[in-house]
Amino acid sequence: MEREGPRPWHRAVRRLAAACCLSSVALAAIADTEEGLAAVREQFRAAYAAAALGVETADDDALRAYVLYPYLRAARLDRALERAQGSWNETDDATAEFLAEAGDAPVALLLRRAWLFSLARRASWEAFLARYETAAATPELECQRLNARIARQDTAGLAEDIRARWLTAFRLPGECEPAFQWLRAQGGLPAELVAQRVELLLDSGQASFARTAAARLPAETAAPLLERAQ
Repeated sequence: MEREGPRPWHRAVRRLAAACCLSSVALAAIADTEEGLAAVREQFRAAYAAAALGVETADDDALRAYVLYPYLRAARLDRALERAQGSWNETDDATAEFLAEAGDAPVALLLRRAWLFSLARRASWEAFLARYETAAATPELECQRLNARIARQDTAGLAEDIRARWLTAFRLPGECEPAFQWLRAQGGLPAELVAQRVELLLDSGQASFARTAAARLPAETAAPLLERAQ
């Protein structure tokens, strides 16, 4: 006599029991994963805060595998670049290596900008020019590039580039002043160009600084501009 096979409801019970067992395992794995992520996030926050203070911390494998770990590395390099001395040192080597690895990632842009500021502060002009990228430029760095060219005596077309920077409708950072002084010394910043800058400032609502700039003009040239600034 043929043996009776499992009844349908028996099979359903077994499938349900198996599913419950798998669900318990899956839930436990998810809980472990979430706990692990919470732990590594906290470790990252602590290490990032330490990096801002220039304090080194140990990194385990979990932290190195964390998606934001490149930002921790960049923060440490940023801090080291703030303290770097000399025209080139091991921090510059480490920064160059990091940027080569990071490629076009957003973190690379932020660190390159910090690197350029550091090189400019150290007057490491050759390295600054070699690593300058327009994508990372700020008004300060744009003017530091002009200063670097002056220092390196790369003056072909320089006067035109400084005049283009001068004709800006907003107040420029102090880093631009050395380039403007160089242009004045070359006789390349006449009263007409100063008046044009004042008009641009007035057009953009920068009346206060427009009055400051107009102080360099002859009285008869400055008078209508100052009246407009009122």
